[in-house]
Amino acid sequence: MREPELFSVIILAYRNEQYLRCAVDSVLAQDYPALELIVADDGSPTFDGAGIEAYIAAHRGPNLRQALVYQNPENLGTVRSINRALERAEGRYLKLLAADDALYDGQVLSRAKEALEASPDGIITTRVMKCGPDLAPQTLFRDGFAQALPQRSPEEVFRRLCVHNEIVGVGVFFTRAFFDRFGPFDESYRLLEDWPTWLRVSREGARIGFGDFIAAKYRCDVGAATGVNPAYLADKKRTFAREIRPYWKRVGAGTVLRSWLTLKLRDSVLVRRLYGLIFRR
Repeated sequence: MREPELFSVIILAYRNEQYLRCAVDSVLAQDYPALELIVADDGSPTFDGAGIEAYIAAHRGPNLRQALVYQNPENLGTVRSINRALERAEGRYLKLLAADDALYDGQVLSRAKEALEASPDGIITTRVMKCGPDLAPQTLFRDGFAQALPQRSPEEVFRRLCVHNEIVGVGVFFTRAFFDRFGPFDESYRLLEDWPTWLRVSREGARIGFGDFIAAKYRCDVGAATGVNPAYLADKKRTFAREIRPYWKRVGAGTVLRSWLTLKLRDSVLVRRLYGLIFRR
């Protein structure tokens, strides 16, 4: 009987250790038969690596084939930290998970594997549940665009994403073949790994699939996306300058103008503070 392919889940932590065990539990609860768990901390001053190793050892099941817990010697930023973790991962299937989020239920990886096998380019997005601080479900992210991805050409997806990122990063899964073809995340960005990547790979012809299941619980009140983080906002401006504006002849001046106006509105200090307050209710 053929051995199941390894599914690597990388949990990325930075100054959010209070949520980490919940994220670990959501991985250890998976029914997928061959798991690899990597916990990568990006230089948090209070990270207890030995404690997390002991926790995993005490709660692991027989399907956890291997586990690795480590800390970067210095803060690398999200993008470089992800790439270093991907270099360590050995699985055919890959999932990135922030320490303050969690997999939705115990069947997520099994469903993701099936959807990835049907994806022509080894990348899918899924449904994501918005949750409060205690991970109590609130409402699903709007995903009409994501559901229509299999019917859209990569060029249509690229044009749409130029205006706004409508693919929720925590809902995305990959195969190793995807990174073999398109390369790692772009380290010219520090905190923003997802939007520049979706733009680049759709521009290069990648077809992003859709898995019709809820894959993740997303804490809406934490993280760079709900605050006024200068590095995060700088990455968004860099995305416009590198991934959108140079292609104005391809997508049209109107699309680039809409992108610029949307970016200005969404990234104003006042709007981002209001955005954070709304999610914290």
